[in-house]
Amino acid sequence: MLECPKCASTQVVRLPPSQISPKPGYRCNGCGTKLRARGMLFAYLVVLFVGLGQFSLVAVLLLNREHDELNYLITIFAGVGLGVSGYSAVQIARPMPRSKPEFERDQSNEEADT
Repeated sequence: MLECPKCASTQVVRLPPSQISPKPGYRCNGCGTKLRARGMLFAYLVVLFVGLGQFSLVAVLLLNREHDELNYLITIFAGVGLGVSGYSAVQIARPMPRSKPEFERDQSNEEADT
């Protein structure tokens, strides 16, 4: 059973797959917080660094000014890199749901029974 790190609610539900990610994460029905899927930190870090590398490469090409006829396409390529990096940074900043320890689950079940 998962719990929200912000409100400690156990009403955490998995979000359905989206067009961007097959594992978009979770949402807490208690406070509405979106939570990052477990095990996705490494993937988001890789995407962040690839996007920043792409943006940096494009910045160097634009500063070099040897490709004047391609400036428009190069600028679009930079925008894509920056957009992907921004999405990844937002995902990394989201909290991750916590697993509720087994003894707490047992105690909450006992309290519900009494």
